[in-house]
Amino acid sequence: VIVTRGNNVYGPHQYPEKAIPKFILRLLRGLPCCVHGAGEALRNYMHVSDVVTAFDTILHHGQGFQDYNIGTHFEISMLDVARQLVALVLPRADVDDMVEHVPDRMLNDMRYSMDNSKLCALGWKPKKKICKDKWTVCEEI
Repeated sequence: VIVTRGNNVYGPHQYPEKAIPKFILRLLRGLPCCVHGAGEALRNYMHVSDVVTAFDTILHHGQGFQDYNIGTHFEISMLDVARQLVALVLPRADVDDMVEHVPDRMLNDMRYSMDNSKLCALGWKPKKKICKDKWTVCEEI
């Protein structure tokens, strides 16, 4: 038995209830992104292809009866996610008009940080990261 923990994956075929596809679908319908509170909550996002290589690494190099956190250190606020997606999906729109602040969720975590050092010790590292200046996937150097 090996336990893995991960969070905030993005990429093709993601469930539409999750923040990134939800924001994109709302924008395509002409609706604003609904950001909880001030949007200052930080999230670590990782591309699905990096999750796949992490599982493969753990399967072939991990040890039984261990747990591994699958995550990155690329943090971005939910407000920045929304703003960058607005700029990408609706480049002519006023970003502030397409971001709606709604009441924060009760007990909403401000940060979901994970220590991935155990996974990295197996030789894994993420290949893709989110550029801070705009919502694009940049190859890791």
